[in-house]
Amino acid sequence: MTTGAGNQDLPSRYAANFATTLHYDAKDIQITKMAEKIMATTQQEKPNHYNYLKEFRVEQCQSFLQHKCNQHRPFICFNWHFMNQRRRRPIRKRDGTFNYSADNYCTKYDETTGICPDGDE
Repeated sequence: MTTGAGNQDLPSRYAANFATTLHYDAKDIQITKMAEKIMATTQQEKPNHYNYLKEFRVEQCQSFLQHKCNQHRPFICFNWHFMNQRRRRPIRKRDGTFNYSADNYCTKYDETTGICPDGDE
């Protein structure tokens, strides 16, 4: 079967077009995967979310020290009041890991005092 445009066999023309499309689709998939990998490592959180991830209860509440924190009951204060509520600030190391993992519990951590003898690292 031929067409008026270029007298090329219609199935051959579609096959060539299909092969070209497959080639571009493979490139698109590869580029998409690379973009996803880059986004996974550099994706920015919303500022409010980032602030909570990085700063939530890592500093002591100065108002509580003065007995003036109005967010103590119910305890909704952004900062910590007692040492056992204190969090370590998560820091990403050069190798891409964090200074601690929530999945690996520190056996030296004292839940009463909120202190680990090895420090915050």
